[in-house]
Amino acid sequence: MKILLFYFSGAGYTRWTVNRLSGLLIQNGHSVHLEAVENCDMAEVLQREDMIDAIGFAQPIYAADIPRIMRRAIGAFLIAAAAYPALPTKVFFLNTYAYVNGSGYPEAKKLFADSPFQIHAYVNVKMPNSAIGKHPDDCPKSAVPGEALGALALAKLVRLAKSIESGGRLIDGFGPQVVGGKLVRRVLRRQIANTYTRMRVDLSRCTRCMHCVDTCPVQAVADAGDQGFTFSAACEACMRCIHGCPARAISVE
Repeated sequence: MKILLFYFSGAGYTRWTVNRLSGLLIQNGHSVHLEAVENCDMAEVLQREDMIDAIGFAQPIYAADIPRIMRRAIGAFLIAAAAYPALPTKVFFLNTYAYVNGSGYPEAKKLFADSPFQIHAYVNVKMPNSAIGKHPDDCPKSAVPGEALGALALAKLVRLAKSIESGGRLIDGFGPQVVGGKLVRRVLRRQIANTYTRMRVDLSRCTRCMHCVDTCPVQAVADAGDQGFTFSAACEACMRCIHGCPARAISVE
């Protein structure tokens, strides 16, 4: 099989799960192409990749919601995919979350409404919390889950790999948290969107390495010279800048 997996990862935990899933599939003799959506031209990717057998999307869940950047990527995929009717119509979802996934399978289904694509697998994998407000000194040095979480994650990924191989249905995460997620999205969506107004850089720590500017997935961080750094409304609140800062100079008020 040839698997095409689009993903977005902020702090790095989703990338960890994507790499582990890819390893399992490759170990079983399959070909896997990983495509980060932040620099992705969907039309170019689909034109380049032929004979695709399975398509997937992987993302973190923020405040019971799928990140805006992933929603835009899926929208772009659906537009580009219209020119390729031979694409497989079954897709799979891999979600990472810290507490519960209050977004849920029904919310993901809406993204493919009025399209030929259907979700045959939807799997939630628990990862460490990378949430807004964590002091930069408390950020882990690398986006690797502990032994216990890692073992639980691997078990989920093994099940997902089998579902991808067989095309069998695997839907995870139905429960009351999905109902509560509607309220969480309503309450916190604006707060998430306004995170950029609370981002701060401690210039006494900052070394001007520009890692935050260079790695921001939506170019929301800009060097303002003597004034420090500015953050724009494009910010996804993904915490990549905080977790990736070598000097631990970035925080959220």
